[in-house]
Amino acid sequence: MGYAKLVNSNINTAFRKLQDFTTAVTLSKATNNGFDFATNKVSSASVEVSQIRGFILNSKREQTDKPASSKTISMLFKAKELPDPTIYDTLTMSDGSVWKIIPPYLNDGFTITLNIART
Repeated sequence: MGYAKLVNSNINTAFRKLQDFTTAVTLSKATNNGFDFATNKVSSASVEVSQIRGFILNSKREQTDKPASSKTISMLFKAKELPDPTIYDTLTMSDGSVWKIIPPYLNDGFTITLNIART
């Protein structure tokens, strides 16, 4: 067994054994993005939806003068379940809150660590 298979096997085992500590999220992956200069908005031709699980590594709330202070979360996912995330993708938590991906993200080929912020 090569090292890549061994690492993937250990990651799968860790996610399976620690499943009670993972958070289920719905990934909405936008494809064929374009930009409409008339409306100043991103247009998306289609959205692929999938269910994935990840670990919340930390959560941080910045104090601002705005009524809704911004909250960011770092989450760890299996790289196989979240190939090539973009800023156009969104994550919906089990409580219904929608989060956007904040670049940069860390991808070691086995796991991906994302910073996300509430939209």
